[in-house]
Amino acid sequence: MVAAVAAITWQVARSEIGSSGLLENFIGLTFLLAVLAHAVFHPVTVSRWAAVCLLWVTYGRWFGDTADLLNASDAFLTAMALAGGGGLAAVLVQIDPVADLFVKWSSARPARSHGHWLMARSLQDAGFLTLCVLIVLALILVPELSDDPVMGGLLALPALIPFGLAVILCGTGLLLSFKTVKARAFFAATGLALFAVLLPVLSGNVLVQAAVSLAALVALCALGTWYNNRFWMLCAYLGLTAVSLWLLQVTIGSLLGQSLFFLVAGVLLLAVALWLARLFRKGPGDPGVPAEGQEMQS
Repeated sequence: MVAAVAAITWQVARSEIGSSGLLENFIGLTFLLAVLAHAVFHPVTVSRWAAVCLLWVTYGRWFGDTADLLNASDAFLTAMALAGGGGLAAVLVQIDPVADLFVKWSSARPARSHGHWLMARSLQDAGFLTLCVLIVLALILVPELSDDPVMGGLLALPALIPFGLAVILCGTGLLLSFKTVKARAFFAATGLALFAVLLPVLSGNVLVQAAVSLAALVALCALGTWYNNRFWMLCAYLGLTAVSLWLLQVTIGSLLGQSLFFLVAGVLLLAVALWLARLFRKGPGDPGVPAEGQEMQS
């Protein structure tokens, strides 16, 4: 815990944004790996979440240094932040389930210590929370910050690397879980959430953004319910509440806009509900990721 706080303080207080050298970046990465390893071998809750915080601070420092060097517009940085933050969150959610699927396809039983399992759970919870927050922010705040995010921001390394890894993990998970309904739903819902985060960069239509954001949050709510994970359900329901209240505020006074939105949103939500009902009817299947308080079985 003390080492994580010291590493976070060092990341924040070291050389000015944009002037970091190669040695400083290497030291920061070394600190991160050491703190993560300590949290695995000594899996205290505070240590695990301190390691997660250090991970985000380290990424934030990389993002800040790159943004300062690029000296880009707000629209460029907005796209960069959505792709990078959403991509890293999706990576944290998916990396452990994909690793387990690889092991299972090799006809072996996933072998992990209690500390490894707890650390993976903390990373998943942090990624899930970040995805829910970013879905809400992308819908509500991005139009206020930038009317037209620049797609060139997706090509900056702090955006391209996390987003590319997230897409690869999602595709790999869907491919390896083609016989496993529950795991397939997990990767599909994560991919939909990542798409909802990135949608303001791809389309300026608020109606479409709102409908997709609602569908993604409903899918995450269903995912938390299916995996019996109360933290996931809390995050998704809070996000759904925030989006619903925002929609109520912006659609009051416009009967046509309100009707069009609820028509599109209703169709999408009905499609998600029918899809989930079909999945639930197929039975439990292999979870792909552990439910709350339970380690995944082979």
